[in-house]
Order: sequence, then C-alpha cells, then structure tokens
Amino acid sequence: MKTSRFVAETDRVIEEGRLHEPFRAEDLRKAFGGFAFNTYSHFLSKHVRGNGRYKEYFERIELGLYRRLPN
Repeated sequence: MKTSRFVAETDRVIEEGRLHEPFRAEDLRKAFGGFAFNTYSHFLSKHVRGNGRYKEYFERIELGLYRRLPN
C-alpha cells in the first residue's frame, strides 16, 4: 500500500532531526508545510493505533502527543 505524502513528510523530518518524538500537531506544522492548517491534527488523530478503521501510522502517548509507529 502506498504511504501517504503526509506520512512520508513526517518520516523525512524525523530522519533529518527536524522533528523529535513525541510530537504535537503544531510541531509537524513547523517542521513541514503544504497542508491545510487542520490537516495536521486531524490526520494524527485519525491514524492512531487502535482507531478501528484507518491505517495506523501513529501512537497516541497522551491527548495531543504522538509518536510514529515503526514501518
């Protein structure tokens, strides 16, 4: 399955050291742009482990705080 551009960008900025885990939606907005303002928080919350519907890319540490799941 193709990884979304959002996830690819997240992986890239983590690898480059521009984003440290755990992170918040605001940290992602600062690390890379190009998406609508609300996309950052919506994408994170929609794709967390245990969401029951969508591909899981992130783990919620606490409300609003995430880390990337291993590929």
